[in-house]
Amino acid sequence: MAEDEKTSVMSVNATLPQLRMPEVRNDESYLYSATDFYNGAKELIDADGNLRSSVLLIAQSTENVLKAFLACKGVTIGTLSTEYNHNLIKMWEDSAKLGLPIDANPPAWCEKLDTLLQKGEFFLRYPIKLHGTSYPNVQSAISGLESLMTAVAKETEKSP
Repeated sequence: MAEDEKTSVMSVNATLPQLRMPEVRNDESYLYSATDFYNGAKELIDADGNLRSSVLLIAQSTENVLKAFLACKGVTIGTLSTEYNHNLIKMWEDSAKLGLPIDANPPAWCEKLDTLLQKGEFFLRYPIKLHGTSYPNVQSAISGLESLMTAVAKETEKSP
């Protein structure tokens, strides 16, 4: 631009209506987290990645998807934290009682994840003084988790 050319500046003032973000329901938040953990586990499994990390993500996804269902049935965050905590068996059984279309008895992969999450010293997350452990079959677990997530997603869609 030549030195003798002048640049004009124009400004516009506008009043916008107040922006409102819709409130995110607790079940939606849990389901979002469950989906993220599931996707991460799936990526690791497909890439023949770290088994322990895959199982940890499957466990976290399972916990979050069950909490999503319980939250859509009115269970409070406080109750989920104190009465359910990381207890996948209790969450599974209570979800079945509250109408989630799953077998009332948790599958073997869920029972194994529950053992790794709560029994002893949370060995899946903190392998202190651990010489070894066994994991559920990851293909069975990821397949079962996928079915569980589909069932919960259908139920949470019905939630007001």
